[in-house]
Amino acid sequence: MSTEFQSAFEAAVPAALQIAYDYVDHHKAVETIWIVAYRDGDWASAFPVYKISGQVVIPYYVTTVVPSLDNSIPNQQTLLEISDLLVPPLMIDTVNGPTRIVVRYDVAAQTMNADFYYEPLRMGPDDTLTELYDAWVKRLQETGNDSAAD
Repeated sequence: MSTEFQSAFEAAVPAALQIAYDYVDHHKAVETIWIVAYRDGDWASAFPVYKISGQVVIPYYVTTVVPSLDNSIPNQQTLLEISDLLVPPLMIDTVNGPTRIVVRYDVAAQTMNADFYYEPLRMGPDDTLTELYDAWVKRLQETGNDSAAD
């Protein structure tokens, strides 16, 4: 891991987590926040995932667990800032840098850790980064495995 990547990543993560936590209005039922960032060549993106009251959900479905939360389109659009923050560090080294990063924030313990994956992402020729995200979320929901590895 290059020092340039490390510095950029460490500077971006707190703000990205704050945006993700703001999205769910710091609700007391939120247990864990993950931010999953992907890079495939010159494409990269980052999305949050939540564990709320024991259920793993993507932002659009937070209201299925806590109906009072706001999953409106304007609120969802605030989450785009997470990609704005984490894509630049991912693009620092598109040859040897990580291809997937999983940041996990334990809300109760107020602890954060990050897992990095450096191998090419397993994806079909027509798969998008969104489809990789969906597959990662499904794996998390089914197995509890939140590692960055495939």
